[in-house]
Amino acid sequence: MMNSTSKLSVIIPLYNAGDDFRTCMESLITQTWTALEIIIINDGSTDNSVEIAKHYAENYPHVRFVASGECWRIGSA
Repeated sequence: MMNSTSKLSVIIPLYNAGDDFRTCMESLITQTWTALEIIIINDGSTDNSVEIAKHYAENYPHVRFVASGECWRIGSA
């Protein structure tokens, strides 16, 4: 069982998710958990997903963006 001091990391593999990714992020950033870390790992996206991810990483201190630039598939994240 988690208590209020427990840390939670959410790792999101990102590949051409666009608006679905934006919906996911909006849901995550509105959570009230104070020790939430969101890690976005780009898996070679070719749509606007990278720009969306960078926006969240630049505007929310608990969001990190990792850009691999290559397509490694979801299991590598």
